[in-house]
Amino acid sequence: MLGLYAYFELKEVPQEKNWICTDVTFLYKELAKILTVEFNSNLHCLTSKKFQASGIVRFDDHLNLFEEVGVSEDVPTEWLLQVLHSLGLSAKVRSDPDVYFMPIVLPFGNTEIPQDSAVDNLCFAFDYKDHSLSEDLLDIPRGIFCKLAVYLINRKPGGIPKYKACPGASDKVTVKFTRNNLELYLLERPGRIEAALFCKEYFLPNTESASRIKTLHEECVALRTDLEEGIKTACKALLGEAFLNAVHLQVGFLCECGKDNSHLAAVKSGSFLCSLSEDLMPLKGKRRLWMEPVVNCSLQPLSSGYLVIKDVKATTKPSSSTSISSADVVQILGYKVEASWRHFGVHLGVDCFVLEAIELHKHSHPKNCLSSVVEKWLAFADGTGEKERSWEVILQAVEVS
Repeated sequence: MLGLYAYFELKEVPQEKNWICTDVTFLYKELAKILTVEFNSNLHCLTSKKFQASGIVRFDDHLNLFEEVGVSEDVPTEWLLQVLHSLGLSAKVRSDPDVYFMPIVLPFGNTEIPQDSAVDNLCFAFDYKDHSLSEDLLDIPRGIFCKLAVYLINRKPGGIPKYKACPGASDKVTVKFTRNNLELYLLERPGRIEAALFCKEYFLPNTESASRIKTLHEECVALRTDLEEGIKTACKALLGEAFLNAVHLQVGFLCECGKDNSHLAAVKSGSFLCSLSEDLMPLKGKRRLWMEPVVNCSLQPLSSGYLVIKDVKATTKPSSSTSISSADVVQILGYKVEASWRHFGVHLGVDCFVLEAIELHKHSHPKNCLSSVVEKWLAFADGTGEKERSWEVILQAVEVS
């Protein structure tokens, strides 16, 4: 071991901790024996076979694994386990005894993913600011998916895991988690990472539908935030700040514009745009819950035991314009159309010259502009004076905005 370790007399550090491994090549060689276990056909002991199939290794049984894969006897095995953990390659999923999960060693498989997702899959991709590079860098850089999975497992506020991994239902490109009676499948796909979310029938039982929808929306937002933070953390650890400065993380869904099946419709500057043409795309159906609260929807059970979101026909609203106020519209529906108030006004039938005057007068403040559009429409001062003033007309304009 001469030359592999150097002694550093560091202040307030126990003497045995001052020995530091300085030969990175040696470390890589030993790590490679563990990380390539998927391709090792000479494993015989139960511990090694379990690790090869599920990525699980127990601390009190790891010596058998390390011995069979050929880890050097000179390497402190406890230290090597800590190295794997510190590098973000493994996550502790249980204590007493410690049990570690390493998604990176899982084999490629055909993990069955349910079909009845509560919401559409949320997608993450990189938009390279230097577009001359994007043709050669379409895929997600290697290692980010694994580190993201480990990041989620390690999310333990107050010592309580937010995401519980299910190694037996995972493979190299699919990692299953459970969270608050929800099932999350993290998927690595060409050029993107996807999050598929499934809601079991026992999610908030005996609770009215509107409360369940509201809670599911809050779960979606929390999950989206954790995934964004996890991807950025993984990028920084693997590729450094320079990579984060060279890309923009796209968050959205597979685009339905019909041009091809591989690009996203993503959130940009408060709007939902096709990443190829930057055309405005509708944010509707089971996609909205990731981004905003929804109304006129319910969670309905299926024979599979999962719940899915179904649109509900709007309840009857008063047809008289005297029953509508701009304040009501902004309060009830503002979160859906505030950013696209101009499109909303067009679909209400408000004249484009009136919309331009509102934008100029209100200094383009979305909430004020939306309020003025509704006021003009209700007062028949919108340049048309033809459309009926009713909640039905408003809801129709919301749906297409």
